[in-house]
Amino acid sequence: MRLTVTDIFDQKTSTTIAVDQTTLDSAAEAIGVRPGLAYAYYEPPDNTEWEQLPDFSKLTPVRQGHVATLDDTVRQQREKLYALRYAGYLRAPADGLYVFSAVTCDGSRLTMDGKLIADNDGIHSASLKQYPIALKKGLHLFELLYFKGPSDRHHANIANKISISWEGPGFGLRKLAEDDFMCQGEDVPSLTLALTGDVSGGVLKDNLVEIRTKATLHGHRLTKLQLYNGGMLLSSAEGAELRDTGDIIFKILLPAGRNRLWARLWYDGDRSVDSGNVLDFETQEYTEGPWKFIVLGHKHPIGVRYKDGKASFTGEGFYVGYQQVSGDFTLTARIADITLATEENGMHGDNWLGLDTSNVNQEREGQGLASTFDQWGFGIYLTAGRGMKGSADFPDLAGTRMGIPSFPADHRWLRIVRRGQRKQAFTSADGKTWLKAMDRISRRYTEEQYVGVSFRAVPGKGRGLFQGAFDNMTLERGTVAGEVRTKPRQEDLRLENRITALVQARKNPEILYARSPSQGVLKSADRGETWKTANGSLTFPVATAVRSVAVHPEDSSLVLRAGGSVVDDGLQSGLWRSTDDGQSWKFITREIDFDGRGSTALFGEVVAFCPADPNLVAAGGETKGLFVSTDAGRTWKQAGLAGQRITCLAFVPDSRTLQVGTFADREFETLGLGQPGLLRPGADHGQVVPGVRQREGSRSRRGR
Repeated sequence: MRLTVTDIFDQKTSTTIAVDQTTLDSAAEAIGVRPGLAYAYYEPPDNTEWEQLPDFSKLTPVRQGHVATLDDTVRQQREKLYALRYAGYLRAPADGLYVFSAVTCDGSRLTMDGKLIADNDGIHSASLKQYPIALKKGLHLFELLYFKGPSDRHHANIANKISISWEGPGFGLRKLAEDDFMCQGEDVPSLTLALTGDVSGGVLKDNLVEIRTKATLHGHRLTKLQLYNGGMLLSSAEGAELRDTGDIIFKILLPAGRNRLWARLWYDGDRSVDSGNVLDFETQEYTEGPWKFIVLGHKHPIGVRYKDGKASFTGEGFYVGYQQVSGDFTLTARIADITLATEENGMHGDNWLGLDTSNVNQEREGQGLASTFDQWGFGIYLTAGRGMKGSADFPDLAGTRMGIPSFPADHRWLRIVRRGQRKQAFTSADGKTWLKAMDRISRRYTEEQYVGVSFRAVPGKGRGLFQGAFDNMTLERGTVAGEVRTKPRQEDLRLENRITALVQARKNPEILYARSPSQGVLKSADRGETWKTANGSLTFPVATAVRSVAVHPEDSSLVLRAGGSVVDDGLQSGLWRSTDDGQSWKFITREIDFDGRGSTALFGEVVAFCPADPNLVAAGGETKGLFVSTDAGRTWKQAGLAGQRITCLAFVPDSRTLQVGTFADREFETLGLGQPGLLRPGADHGQVVPGVRQREGSRSRRGR
């Protein structure tokens, strides 16, 4: 044996140590053996949590059979509270000293020839421990006991859960592999795999492959077949998919690069055996046509295939198929296939297939084409486990890149339309009748855009490889057809005898205020169970036609109300303030024009306190613009946007930033709302403003 020591100055010193041959453990004599290891899989009794290796002699296996090597995928979807026993023979290729490097999470115990080699029991993370043993050439009894405790906090990947390596005479450190093991196994079914296709030099010039299985059952009953790539489940066949012989064909898309395929045959219900051979080969992506493909972010096993108008994806990471377009466009595609999350495949629910659009940004030095994509663009996605989602429309600190609202999960047709600075997303069940999902306006949209399909799979979070495909991918450039609007029912637009909005007190959530175009303000102190009027002496029509209500975020007794209506072709309105829960009201100003009986009464609130600074209050009028108070609503100053019809406003949480929404007068007729009560002067009667962020004073800036 050669011992090499490296000091702190990286200076190496080596010496040769003779090994006493009499200390070598003798090899075993074994007959009727086959490649692999026997295994038994256990789960604890109800209401039992293991924190150390259990007494295996008192347990009954849930599953058992033969594996090709140390492999815990027989646990199926279970992530914690299970145990495994591996037994068989380890083949020592020559006489000499061997060093085992064991990494398990949680506990394990390794014995060779009946002697304890490594005891690494208990709950712990995956830490390396090394153990020497002297062996004679030949087979040696091998047993590994392993358990996973009640917590999955240490779970990172399969290699970190059970990973045993060794080094010895003639070879350096490497993991124990299929060729190292033998076990007893007569009358066990066998399974072989064959790859269809021309593999030249170990490379298949297409990543859509056909795998044929050939089984010999020896009278056993076939239950299920599973195809794996490394430790990842690719496909499973059971029930009606299976032939009694076990001879089936898997047609599967593989990630580009090196692939290592094997299969597991389940028989007699709870027994399994791994295939006798492994298909080890490299694939290349096959793409043709107008779509370009690029991986964004970190590189993981991932692949795409585009042929005959169909784009298929598989793997982990973020892949985009795109074209570059200038100006308006209509992008359409159908999701032809998607792997939805199941208990067996353990797929992460945030994996998606969808449509994506991105600004074309300047390339960052040394970062290549991928740096020109905006990975937080506008898109719509069908997820593996959370239904249909859109791109995030809020500060997405969790990094899901998805918004909160959901859209029809049974729709498979997707569409994105751009009209200037406006993007809209649609879904459809048949590609003919479209339902609008999202509508977003932003000044940040660049003229040049990347548009196309996207595939995203959260790395390391599933038992199987996420897969999906698109067809009917079309990109129409240039002028987009006019938007078809669906008008609300007229009965839903009537203001008579209705409540137009509810406002909840931030400090006391059980307090609710309701506004009405005819009954003024109503209050509930019991989360809406009972109601009473909160108008005080305000009984005249202008005051009872309430357009907006705002409650102080820290003092629920301080309330503002804005009201008004058209009288003799003129708008009369005002703003009132109450400090006693609406029992009495003080008139503040008539400088801001509010219409509580016009079409805008159906819109959002136009008076709002700032939660981060309750003395800061904003109010928006029909035509007179934006007003700001810095003394909790006692006095007001004009702050810009004069002439704009403000229909909603709100402060960003934990911020002094104000977001203001405006509405174009021409849109009222489009939505079936009729003309507003007070018309703005000018031919267009208003305009759409992408957004205004109002800070203290009159300073403002426009943005998304």
